[in-house]
Amino acid sequence: MEKRYPALRIIGTFYKTLGGLIFVSTILSGFVMLLFLPYPQSYEQYGNNLAAVVLVVVTVIIGGALAVSCYAIGELVYLFLDLEENTRATNKLLRQQVDSSSS
Repeated sequence: MEKRYPALRIIGTFYKTLGGLIFVSTILSGFVMLLFLPYPQSYEQYGNNLAAVVLVVVTVIIGGALAVSCYAIGELVYLFLDLEENTRATNKLLRQQVDSSSS
């Protein structure tokens, strides 16, 4: 069966790739942020370090949610393409059954 809507396939692939890139860059930036955290010299500086760790965790959570959302949009585009393809195949089979029964 012929593949239709090549632009939608490109868009779906783009969003899935974008989701993967966002995920990888989020994880890498989280590690880099943790790597460059200042080492606390005194007890008073632990609060600043804790705030920086919380910032890293929030950044990774938000980036992960964005990555999953982009990937889900790409999957949704492919879901609609598969739905169209299955509907077209069902229509073709039903037409063949009607044509064979009327003959």
